[in-house]
Amino acid sequence: MLPVLQTQAARNLEEVYRTMAMRPLVTEQERMAFYRDMNPVRGGDKIAHIKRDLERAHSVSHFKGFFMGHSGVGKSTEINRLVGMVDSRFRIIRFNALEDLNAADFRPFDVLFVIVLNLMQALHAMGVGDAISQELLREFYNWFRQSEYTEIFDTEARKDVSREAGAPKKIAEFLPFLFNVKNSLLYMTKRQSKVTDYSYRTMGQLIALINRLFVAANLLIQQEGREWVVIGEEFDKPGVFAERVEELFIEHSNVFTKLEAHLIFNIPNALAYSEKAQALPKIGRYCIFDTPVYDQQHEEHLEGRAALRAVMDARMKPELFAPDQQERLIVASGGNLSELFSMTVAAADNAALRSGENGIIEAKDVTQAINEKRREYRNALGSSPYEANPIAYADKANRLAAIYNAEEGHNIPDRTLYTLLLARAVQEFNGESWFGLHPLVVDILKTHEKLKPDAKGNIPGGTI
Repeated sequence: MLPVLQTQAARNLEEVYRTMAMRPLVTEQERMAFYRDMNPVRGGDKIAHIKRDLERAHSVSHFKGFFMGHSGVGKSTEINRLVGMVDSRFRIIRFNALEDLNAADFRPFDVLFVIVLNLMQALHAMGVGDAISQELLREFYNWFRQSEYTEIFDTEARKDVSREAGAPKKIAEFLPFLFNVKNSLLYMTKRQSKVTDYSYRTMGQLIALINRLFVAANLLIQQEGREWVVIGEEFDKPGVFAERVEELFIEHSNVFTKLEAHLIFNIPNALAYSEKAQALPKIGRYCIFDTPVYDQQHEEHLEGRAALRAVMDARMKPELFAPDQQERLIVASGGNLSELFSMTVAAADNAALRSGENGIIEAKDVTQAINEKRREYRNALGSSPYEANPIAYADKANRLAAIYNAEEGHNIPDRTLYTLLLARAVQEFNGESWFGLHPLVVDILKTHEKLKPDAKGNIPGGTI
C-alpha cells in the first residue's frame, strides 16, 4: 500500500517526508497540490501525444505504444495523468510487473492471463459480467483446465481444481478459479518446462479468445462511447529479470501485434537502446527524457533548474533551506525527481536530528546527503561478480569522458553506453537525444583526474 501524502507543503522538517515520499501522484487531490508541468524542459509533453494518438484510434483501429523513461523521472505520475485525461472515452485496465507477475520468472502467457483476469474483474465490478457468453467462458475454462497447464498448481490447488463441477456459466463463478491460477503463477518456485512449452504452442488460441473477450467487453461499454485500454507498467524496475522482459517484448512480440486491443506498455530504456531493439514490435515509442540542470556546454540550465525548484516549492516551504542549499540538492539530483526527493528527505532528517524539527537545512546536512548519493554512483560504476560480461571501470571512464567532451562517436549506442544509461551515469535530454553526465559522476571523474580543465582551469558540470 502506498504511503499517504500530506498535500499541504511541509512547514517544518518533520513534515518533509510526508510530502516528498518517493511514489507517484495518484489522486486528483495530490496532482492538484503537487503536479508541476516539467514537459517543456523534457522535450515535450509525451502524454499529450499518447492522448492524441489513442483518441485517433478510437473506433478505428487499436492504439499500441511503448512508454519509456529513466527510473525516477515521473513516468507513473504521467500515466496517472493520462488516465484522468482520457477517462471520458476509455476504460483502463492496469497491471504492473512487480505486483501482478512473478517478476523473476514470468512468461508471456502470464501477461495474457493477467489481462484476462483484470478485464473479467472489471466487467464483474461493473455488473455486466453476465452478458459474456457461456460459450466463451467455457472455452477459456477449457484452455486453463488442460492437464499440462494445471501442473503449475501446487498440490492443494490441484485438488481444488479437480473438484470443480464444470465450466462456469458466469464470470462470478470463473473468478475464484482465475485467482487460484494467479496465486500459483505468483508464488511457484520452479516452472515445469513442458507446461511452458504447452502454453507457447497454444498461445495463439489464448490470444484469439482474448480478442473475442475484448470485442464483447467493448460492446458492453459502447453506449458510453468508451473502449478498453490495457496499461502494463514497471517492466523496467529492479527485480524484473531482463531475460523475461526480452522474451515478452522480442521473442513473443506477437502478443502485441495480434492482440486486438489498445495497449500501452512500459519498456526499459536499456532494451530500447540495445542491439536487440530492432526486433521490438514496430509500434510507437514515447520517451520522457531527463530534466537538465546543465546544458551541452556545461553551463547552468536555468529553465531546468526553475522547473525542479517549482516542484520542490510545492512540496515544502523554501524557508526550510539555508541560502543556496535547495540549489545544491537540485544540481546534485541531476534533475531526477526520485533522487531529488530522497536527498531532500535525507537532508531534512539530518537537520532535524541535529537541531530539531523547527530548524532549517544547513550546508552540512546537504553535504552529507549528497555524499551518500555520490557513493551510490561510484559503486554503480564498478562491476559485480554477478555480471556475465562486466565492463571495466577504465572503459566506462573513457566513454564518460568522451561524452563529457562531446567527442565524435560518443553517442553511438553500444554495450558500454547501455550500461551507463542503465546506471543513470549518462542522461538523455530534451528530445534531441543529446547525452550528458550526471553531476555526481562528473564529481567522481574529477576526483580521478579523468577530465581535463577548460581554458579557465575549471571542470564545470558537477557539484564540487
